[in-house]
Amino acid sequence: MLRQTPGQPLVAREVSEQLAKDHPDRVTSAQTVRNGLQTLVAKNLAEKTRQQGNVMYTAHTDAPATPATPPPAGDEPTSGKATPAAEKVPAEV
Repeated sequence: MLRQTPGQPLVAREVSEQLAKDHPDRVTSAQTVRNGLQTLVAKNLAEKTRQQGNVMYTAHTDAPATPATPPPAGDEPTSGKATPAAEKVPAEV
């Protein structure tokens, strides 16, 4: 929702209402939306400001669409060679 209106501040209630319209089959509480917005702020993908007693969230206009995350540990092979189980062997008929 914030990415649809970059640079425009929104309150959590507006984001929650828009999510309910966009995804009527999913039930989400306002607190869950606020927690998600706080996570975006913590990851520096959004900004939190106070305006006239309201907490406003604004998406950064230069933020990437999806944050770059490193691959999980343990998914990398220990050597540069492929394991025998990963190699494809043609079947004999």
